[in-house]
Amino acid sequence: MELKEWQMGLRLCMENIVDLFIDANILINQNKWSRGCFLFITAYEELATAFFIIGNYNTPKPKELKKLFRHPRKLAVSSFLTFPASGNVKILQEHFKKYIKIDFDNFDLSTDNIYKKEWYKFGDQIQREESLSYWRNYFLYLTIAPGQSQFFSPRLISKEIKQKIALNLYNRLSIAIPILQVLVLKLLASKTKEINIQEILFKGADMELFERLTIIFEFDKIVATHSIKKIRSFNKVSKKLKDSAIMYVLDPNKIKEDQFRIDILKEFFKDIAPKYQKIWEDESRKKDIELFVEFVRKLNPRRAGDIRNLFIILSKIAKGDLTPDDIHKYFEKRKD
Repeated sequence: MELKEWQMGLRLCMENIVDLFIDANILINQNKWSRGCFLFITAYEELATAFFIIGNYNTPKPKELKKLFRHPRKLAVSSFLTFPASGNVKILQEHFKKYIKIDFDNFDLSTDNIYKKEWYKFGDQIQREESLSYWRNYFLYLTIAPGQSQFFSPRLISKEIKQKIALNLYNRLSIAIPILQVLVLKLLASKTKEINIQEILFKGADMELFERLTIIFEFDKIVATHSIKKIRSFNKVSKKLKDSAIMYVLDPNKIKEDQFRIDILKEFFKDIAPKYQKIWEDESRKKDIELFVEFVRKLNPRRAGDIRNLFIILSKIAKGDLTPDDIHKYFEKRKD
């Protein structure tokens, strides 16, 4: 394959991902859940193709790419690259420790044997647990149930399952597509037409922030039980914060919810917030963040706001001026 044709494939792939994403949303909004989920999964698969072409932008590898053209393989790559964006706290908590132990220096989409890499095996484990390659068929075809005693039709899948899968993939795609768009822009702007995906995707990732966010979700759920025993036994926060949580549960009039939320945020982020303050106040880096947020906003306005608000909140924590009004402004209460 000629280099020009290979590079053109990236644009075609990106267009197809966006088209599938938009069409899926149209179907979901018309309560066509099965076909909408099918298109979401298909768009999710296509992410792997786009990442592969980006990772080999100047070295056409059509034969190697063709080996990737199997639903489970593409879903494994996509699952690895996007699982932190799932919003599924349970998955994040279960896989986080294994995820951070992966040697990201060995992340290489140009190798012929990506299927033997630990990062690929990790992604394959996730896609198997989520059964996306199976759901893809179930949402489209008449199949025979595993016990081979009856047929299985897309209409038999509950709306709850369809909603769960659709929301999960909607969130992942609304982050992954803008990441790809930024990578393409960097490619086009690069004089050498070379970018280091591993450097962009992983070297800049703050795994400590990621871990603390998952702990906050976990602690918040425990506090919501109003069980003092469970709060006391939770060993991932300080004694001071546990005392504050117990006081909040026992006497809400003494410690208001807003102040309790501020105490939690300060506790978890006070030592790393200054780093994010510097990033947010650096005009060049802030411009990159705003560009990414703008791409996200076109697909998922709420998630775009969350990303931007995170930097603002961390900057306020670093400066020591986070207020109850900020809690209401930047942490809008939601039904879901």
